[in-house]
Amino acid sequence: MDPVNQISMYLPGRIRDALEKYPIGERSRFTELHLRCGQSPTICMDGRERILPNTEKVRMEELERFLGQASGGALYSVQSSISQGFLTLSGGHRVGICGTAVMNAGSVLTIKEPSSLCIRFAKEFRSIGNQLAALMKTSGRSTLILGPPGSGKTTLLRDVIRILSDEHETRICLLDERNEVAAVLNGIPQLPVGQHTDVLSGFPKRQGIELALRAMAPSWIALDEISSVQDLETMEKASYCGVHFLATAHADSMDDLHRRGLYRKLLEQGIFGLFWMLNHNQQGKEVIP
Repeated sequence: MDPVNQISMYLPGRIRDALEKYPIGERSRFTELHLRCGQSPTICMDGRERILPNTEKVRMEELERFLGQASGGALYSVQSSISQGFLTLSGGHRVGICGTAVMNAGSVLTIKEPSSLCIRFAKEFRSIGNQLAALMKTSGRSTLILGPPGSGKTTLLRDVIRILSDEHETRICLLDERNEVAAVLNGIPQLPVGQHTDVLSGFPKRQGIELALRAMAPSWIALDEISSVQDLETMEKASYCGVHFLATAHADSMDDLHRRGLYRKLLEQGIFGLFWMLNHNQQGKEVIP
């Protein structure tokens, strides 16, 4: 589906018209649209960010109008999401938000006076997880997807979840802390994660894992980006309950994994038995820890 059509209702007319001048084939290669207050809008495509031709500079009231329309005219209903710097649109598209923080007791309550928006177009890549899903099903081992930023870890994670859930009828609980994997909107995942998958959006990993074990009885728990000692401690406790994990972590290589204190602890725990390394070209292979 043309991503421009899915967000066009929120855009100023001149920006929508500029985007629609691109042929459909080129629009399918759009990855991000940046709207920065006081600057010309830009589009990211084929790894480059370029200025949209013949467009005036973006005004703050246009950014405010975008957010108001994207929230259905009820910004108060999405304040918890905005306070984390993002908003999810129908179709799974994601809006990153920069502006001025409104603080209370050290926590961000919301963001006012938006200064820039980054609309990231959701893209679905089916079947890229076939090889890894088959290996996981055969081995039954908890699996860690590794790779540098931009290597496609989250995209692969999503497709493996979908395959295990739909094709192997595996019961999975997805902890989608930043709502990037399933992009749930009004209770419905906007991106495909399978019919046997339950999604916990916005939960910190510790509380999410505990809730999943207590209430959902999953065979697998999936989560994106292990990033703290607390994550590891909770996962270790859960592993004693017989649940398997599918997760991602930032690492350029196995040597890189061994060099980092957090991930050395992860290796010492022995929770994961299968390690899948992605490179910058989004190609993957099993590696030995």
